[in-house]
Amino acid sequence: MNTAQTRELRREAILVAHQAVGSIGLTLESLQPRLRDASHQVTEADLKADLAYLEGKGLLTTQPSPISAARTRTQLTAAGTDYLERLGY
Repeated sequence: MNTAQTRELRREAILVAHQAVGSIGLTLESLQPRLRDASHQVTEADLKADLAYLEGKGLLTTQPSPISAARTRTQLTAAGTDYLERLGY
């Protein structure tokens, strides 16, 4: 599997993880173990780049964490939900 395919599968796994938690969203720290459980090894830098890419495409949104101003929480958008539904999730 080439790098582009790996990145695409990892981004899909990120969206699926967000779908699973619904409106509460995920912090970076809570997303990393979910990806490892799905057999995706990812550096923090790659994960941040993937989240920025998905947000840029309108599939995720970033909000400040209600618990800590130093943390952010990403959530699936309606467009992200539609995208996953087209994939059969």
